[in-house]
This record gives sequence, structure tokens and C-alpha cells, in this order.
Amino acid sequence: MAVVATEIFSQSEAGSSQSNGARTVVRRFHITGTDVRETALDAAELPSVGDTQTLDGETATYSGTKSWTRVDGHEDLWEADFEYTTAPGSSTATIETMGSTRATTKAVFRIGNPFARPIGGWDDPQPEDLGGYAIDQGGTPTSIVHIDRTFETIERILLFPQVGAYSNLVGKRNNAWYEGGEVGTILYLGFSWNYDTTSGLWVLRHQFAVDKRTYHAEQVAKTDSKGEPDIEMRGEDNNARFVAKTVYWVQPFPLASFDALPDFP
Repeated sequence: MAVVATEIFSQSEAGSSQSNGARTVVRRFHITGTDVRETALDAAELPSVGDTQTLDGETATYSGTKSWTRVDGHEDLWEADFEYTTAPGSSTATIETMGSTRATTKAVFRIGNPFARPIGGWDDPQPEDLGGYAIDQGGTPTSIVHIDRTFETIERILLFPQVGAYSNLVGKRNNAWYEGGEVGTILYLGFSWNYDTTSGLWVLRHQFAVDKRTYHAEQVAKTDSKGEPDIEMRGEDNNARFVAKTVYWVQPFPLASFDALPDFP
């Protein structure tokens, strides 16, 4: 016997409203043709996550909230309720965030405490020597301890994620204040996603890096016509050594709008 779900319509109307103005309505179905609950709730005619209904001009969305019972006296008759809501932002079920700070290594030519803002700013630094104390060896950068600050935002949503929009933001920095960081300090590293069959939600993990000192700019040594770093002798006597003559900042990460990304409340 085929499994069939039929919506129950009645002359009465039921729903609810919340203090924030959101409205809720329930659609009720009878399901016949199976005594297995999982099979009954998998009937093709039943709503799927993301389905919408219109309530007096407002759009109500089904986010996965449902309830069901087996009708007394029947082995293969089920009654199931599916809840739709007009709650603002209902396309996003939950957002959470977490972060970490750890020591890593980074190869640099110069160290400074702190470095001065370059001519042109951190978004468009000019190729002028950045100053600081030279620690390279003959134009080869030296690894130093670097404090790596990262955070991750986990977003659970109803509809398939905007993979294309997120992909276009990878390697970009925020062009407006975002998650407590001023313009240019937050770098979008990328994202991962999966579908949670238990909740019926898409789970996205967005990764970010934070740099409030040099705005993710990187050090580059000026080179000669052969592509070798220009070097000069610095220091005296036993401390004399060759180092890169001119080192400047480059900004490989352009600015972009983070409007498509989740913003933790």
C-alpha cells in the first residue's frame, strides 16, 4: 500500500503570536499506508525545510519543527503537525562563535614595536622602506614568534548556503566594522559546510583571522634586476652582516563587504 499524506483542512483556524510580532501557524496532515513512523514522516506530500506559506501578506517558513502521533485504534494512520513561523531572520536558525589565540612562526625581514603606519595606509602601502630593526640574513627572512588570533562562526540555516557568495569573499578583509574589528583587520579565511539530517539544517563554519597591528600586510624586500634582494652591510666589526637594503609593506588582501556573512548578535 502506498504511503499518502493528506492535509487536513477545517473551518477553525489556529496559530500563535510572539512578543516580537512573529506569528506561527500549524499545518496538519493525515498519513496512511505504513506502520513505521520514519516512513510516514518521509511521505512525499509533507513539507520540507524551507517551505513557505503566506499569512496576511507575510511569509511564514517551515524550519523543521514538527510533532506527530499515531491515531488510536489504527496501525497505519498518523497525524502530524508542521509549524511555520514569520519570525524575523528565520532563515538563520542559530549562530555561535568561538576563537583562539596561539603562538606560531612568521618569516620577516624587520621587527618593530610597533611599526609606523606606512605611507598610503595599510590598504595601499607605498613601496617605501618600513624601518625597524633588520633581522634577516643576507636578504633571507628570519622566523619569529607570532601571535595568531583566529575565530570561527558556526551558522545553522534552513536553505542551501550561498556557496558562490562566500567563495568570492575568501582572502578578503572587512570594508566596514565587523565582529568588533575595525576596517581591514578581519580576514576571511574560508568556510566549510554540511547538512545535518537530524535537525534538517545546513551547518556552515566560517573561519577568520585578526590582525590589529599591521592589518594583514606582509613584508617584501626590494630586489635587483636578477630578482635577488638588494643587500647592504650593517653593523660594525663582529656584528657586521649583510641584510636587505629596502623592505616595504604589501597588502595582498583587498577590502570587501561582509554583508553576506553572519554577524554574531
